[in-house]
Amino acid sequence: MCKGIKSLVFLMIFCVSFSMFTPVKAAELWKPPSTPTCRAVFFVNEDTGTVLYSSHEKDKIYPASITKLMTAMLVYEKYKDNLNTKITVEKDDLSPLVGSGGSVVGLKVGEQLTVEQLLYCLLVRSGDDSANVLARATGGSIEDFVDMMNEKAKALGLNDTHYVNPHGLHDDDHYTTAYDTYLLAKNAMKIDLLAKIVSQPSYTLAATNKSGKRFFSSTNFVINPSYKTFYYKYVKGIKTGTTTPAGSCLVSYAENDGVTYYCVTMGGVSNKTKTVNTAFSETKMLYKWAFTDFEITPIVKTTDTPAQVNLELAVQKTKLLLVPQKQINELMPKSFKTSDLKITLHVPDSVKAPIKKGDKIGTEDISIMNLDTKKLQKIATVDLVAKEDAELSQPLYILATIKSFFNSVWFKIVAVLLVLMLVAYISLSVYYNERKKRINRRRRKKFTYKR
Repeated sequence: MCKGIKSLVFLMIFCVSFSMFTPVKAAELWKPPSTPTCRAVFFVNEDTGTVLYSSHEKDKIYPASITKLMTAMLVYEKYKDNLNTKITVEKDDLSPLVGSGGSVVGLKVGEQLTVEQLLYCLLVRSGDDSANVLARATGGSIEDFVDMMNEKAKALGLNDTHYVNPHGLHDDDHYTTAYDTYLLAKNAMKIDLLAKIVSQPSYTLAATNKSGKRFFSSTNFVINPSYKTFYYKYVKGIKTGTTTPAGSCLVSYAENDGVTYYCVTMGGVSNKTKTVNTAFSETKMLYKWAFTDFEITPIVKTTDTPAQVNLELAVQKTKLLLVPQKQINELMPKSFKTSDLKITLHVPDSVKAPIKKGDKIGTEDISIMNLDTKKLQKIATVDLVAKEDAELSQPLYILATIKSFFNSVWFKIVAVLLVLMLVAYISLSVYYNERKKRINRRRRKKFTYKR
């Protein structure tokens, strides 16, 4: 019995608590001013992970020259400490491109350029010839470099991407998705040099041993003020791509007041006069919508006290206040009011001391009305934790333990058995007493008779 009470005491005192905020991101709660027409779109706020708009983002699509972001990453990984290394252009770098109709910078056999110069030619002018030169120099051969590209894609989690060349000229087996393109761009922008290169609206290539100075404009009109129809001042890069099967494609990112968005538009329509490009125009439209109508605002603060629960066995306390485990910032319309939120609590009716400050007690779901479906949509789930310590009251604990023992099933079973044993004992005692009396009476009668 003593061991049983000790075990009960241990189980009631021992508590392991783990608190963690688990955001549930909103997607397409609000509609842009016009619906994008590109075949695949992915538009996300990088700070909160909120997807403001997406369409066919997991569908197979051709990346065209956006492929060159992967090429640039692998080249940088090999030459990051030797960017001034000179590479000589070989005939085999250029011959596969003859008649392809792809974008080139006009490199010549025997021409020598540094790795950094070739990276600018690759990402600003989108040179297919630069891609082949860099791929051969980095991988030993273009074929081996393509293997490196596919290995890197797996490492980055680009699960629906496959490469067959370093430049993006069309091949049915050379494909990706808008979502994978976002992941690729996000990782590429962690490299400062690449982020700098893709932000340049133009590049001047210094004279080489085979050519005079050359000037190139970026293929990304959204960062070029000369193209007023497409230019948007907050866009920092990144990369375009165009082939007939792929259509017009653009992956970009934009920053303003510490807020960052990534936008992928693929399979757009363009014309030869460069006055129409839906990948560019729809990217600009989405950015303007986001920066004009949305802001990052706290929807949950650690100073909030959304709930309290009954507290048992504590010293001089009967209630325990609960607070959010951490502040949650979400991308919301600028017209947003906290009263627009619906809070659903998931907490117990009561808890028992001892409780430590920060112990997880429950959760709360944060929901908001979806204006399209007219239904509440959950945007976050928050852990609710104890606001302060609650010390165990030993007298209350002992009384509760005793009460718990006497109310337990085992006690009731033991009590019933004891009662039955007592009844049996009394019955047996009465029986044996009566039997003894009868025996004694017989003995007395027998003794009296003999006399």
